[in-house]
Amino acid sequence: MYSRPEMEIALKILREIKEESSQNDRYGFDDDWEFFIMKMQFLSPKSFGTRIQNRIIEKNKFPKTNPSKDLGDFEIDGKCYEFKTTILTPSNKLANFVNIRRYQNIDGYLCLVIDTNRIPYETSQFKLTKDQMDNELERLNANPSNGTQTANQVNKNISYRFSINLSQHNEHSKRWNNYYQIDSLLL
Repeated sequence: MYSRPEMEIALKILREIKEESSQNDRYGFDDDWEFFIMKMQFLSPKSFGTRIQNRIIEKNKFPKTNPSKDLGDFEIDGKCYEFKTTILTPSNKLANFVNIRRYQNIDGYLCLVIDTNRIPYETSQFKLTKDQMDNELERLNANPSNGTQTANQVNKNISYRFSINLSQHNEHSKRWNNYYQIDSLLL
């Protein structure tokens, strides 16, 4: 158990990281990958997802897409990709991918799974075509990310979410590791 002074120090660090990151869009970009991910764990999933995405786009010199055109986040060789990231922790052992928008006119998805339960952290990279992701949504019984069942009956632009355990040897992890895994990104 932690003492009150230790908790006060931890809270001070948390507040400093949140304040510094709110004032700097490139917060942590110049750190090594593991230290950068340590910092990202103090942020909300929406905040860390965008920052990780932007760091990878910058390091790999991928052109960003125009957000108003709904063509994903960036391009690789003229093809549009959506970026998805998840961080595995002691309390979150599943890779959770949220806001998969089937209606987007994109070519594919780049999915990052960062496992902070291992030292050093282990980062897995997966690249799926749009058709492959559509098949995965069916196989993994994806659910709508937002809205009620009634509201989604008339909504043509539904976003989906699914979870997958990639650390166990099951049919889903084998498929993802055999067919979609890449290791070509600069982190």
